Amino acid sequence: MQMPCAARTRPVVRTRLVGELDLVSAARVAAHLAQVVHRGSRVLVDLSGVGFMDCAGLAPLVQADRKALSGGGWVRVHRVPAGPLRVLRLTGTAWLLAGPATR
Repeated sequence: MQMPCAARTRPVVRTRLVGELDLVSAARVAAHLAQVVHRGSRVLVDLSGVGFMDCAGLAPLVQADRKALSGGGWVRVHRVPAGPLRVLRLTGTAWLLAGPATR
């Protein structure tokens, strides 16, 4: 007798960042993401409340994705305003955009 195999999926954790993601806020953002993101986590970050992002503010998101990826997870962003979206595209990190977690 064969039994169908149910795929075990981890829940997706959602968080929202608000304000500016820059050198001044990078440490706070990194600390927040460290609480949310673990090896293997699947995390969706809402950036709709972010008015400005520079490379220093982007770094904690990339580091969080690497941490999650080390256990088979991912970090993705969605609801990205035009300014931060431009930073993602110019830095080659648009893969962080919500969608299939592939690279």
